[in-house]
Amino acid sequence: MGVVSGGKDGLVIVWGAELQKIRSYNLMDIPEIEKLPFSCVVHSVHTDESFSKVLVGCKGGEIYEIAKDSGRIILQNEAHSTKELWGLSMHPKNDDLYATTGDDALVRVWSISTRRVVRKMRLDSASRALAWSPDGKKICVGLGGDSTMMVKDGTFVILDSAKLEVLHEDRKSKMWITDIKYSPGEGKLLAMSSADGRIYIHDSSSYELKIVTQKITEPISIFDFDSEGDHLQCTTPDFRLMYFTVEDGKPVTSNAKLRDTVWDTTTCTLGWNVQGVWPKEDAGVGVDVTSVCKANKKKLLASVDNDGAVKVFHFPTQIKDMKYSEGLGNSNFMSKVRFNLKDEYLLAMGAKDRVIMQYKLRAPNTRPDVA
Repeated sequence: MGVVSGGKDGLVIVWGAELQKIRSYNLMDIPEIEKLPFSCVVHSVHTDESFSKVLVGCKGGEIYEIAKDSGRIILQNEAHSTKELWGLSMHPKNDDLYATTGDDALVRVWSISTRRVVRKMRLDSASRALAWSPDGKKICVGLGGDSTMMVKDGTFVILDSAKLEVLHEDRKSKMWITDIKYSPGEGKLLAMSSADGRIYIHDSSSYELKIVTQKITEPISIFDFDSEGDHLQCTTPDFRLMYFTVEDGKPVTSNAKLRDTVWDTTTCTLGWNVQGVWPKEDAGVGVDVTSVCKANKKKLLASVDNDGAVKVFHFPTQIKDMKYSEGLGNSNFMSKVRFNLKDEYLLAMGAKDRVIMQYKLRAPNTRPDVA
């Protein structure tokens, strides 16, 4: 029947039984620009039993199906492809959409129902944080995170979410952006935490810098606004939980004062209401919770860790060794977890294998099933 080969040039060649060239296809000849591979280097090929179709996997994360006789090339699926994947944000108005960004410098908007990319664009740099504006019309993306390309670390860009075109670009921090949040309600403030140990708070309309929180010695990994937009809570890689006032950026000296505060989002991995996601010391040696997320309406809290576990707890999660439902699907370091708008789906991402897992929450025990 013959064999199929693929190379760094994006050429896929069908060879006959005597190794004579029968047909060749160039992945860079795909007419639709949005369907071209991020990298055309062919990593794997496979044919069906009838030798009528060829499946091609590319270094850029794309999988194409080629009809051997007609030469038609169909993009079947795609994924982030380089180094690590950390940026995940759910659409605030549309329960079917979410956005991702990673070290491959791509922003992708996905559909939950079709499990496909609906639009994408390429940035000038790696990125590990993004957030939709409350009206869903814009996406703020923070650049940096890849130590081999640091020229634009600390830059943020504002994208038109429908066209994925750059509307604004600015830079205040000189180190990479780790997290982004809009303030509660109409989102009048836009805050970005940085690896330099500060949170930069901007006016979300003019993008004027309003407040910079007092610098701390460690990078700020994650932060949340409270429900009134008056305070921020944040965590650091050395497992510290800190609070700041939004008005002047100064730290709150007594954490107990904010113990009963209602937070607009709950994504910080430390705190009174999330302490139960951490395993007992004798049962979780070496296991660190890397991301948590409280559901929008339901009293649920999801967590992921560096051992690949995806768990769903009842919220608040204040007691050690609380019962949980666990979703299977990955054995690698997980970077982010988020509920969609209606709390029907849970999205979880792997940092190093760049997998995006989609779970559907089922009643009544809320155990996540891979969808």
